[in-house]
Amino acid sequence: MLFLHRTTESNWNSIQSERVLFGIGEHRRFTYLSPFDWGESYGPVLLKVNYEPTGMRAWRNSTTGEKLSGEKRDNFIFDEECPEGQMCDQFMVFNPIPLNSLKRIN
Repeated sequence: MLFLHRTTESNWNSIQSERVLFGIGEHRRFTYLSPFDWGESYGPVLLKVNYEPTGMRAWRNSTTGEKLSGEKRDNFIFDEECPEGQMCDQFMVFNPIPLNSLKRIN
């Protein structure tokens, strides 16, 4: 499946050096992917990412903060309204995505 990811020139250089798309968070590594282009709010570099999700589920109820049930997989969404198997605004990937699965669009 094809998704989009926005980043900065500096991060794009790091991605090429490391040869994987694998964002660096405060406590763990993960990458946001989306079926939509969010514009340049996340950076001027737009990547097309070939990635096959291995499972998605909502992580927490956005109203109550309650942890939702479901099998833990490598992808998580935050909108509990998004039905299983359907694309929502964006999701997190907790595995590195190889450089050969990326194509810079701009």
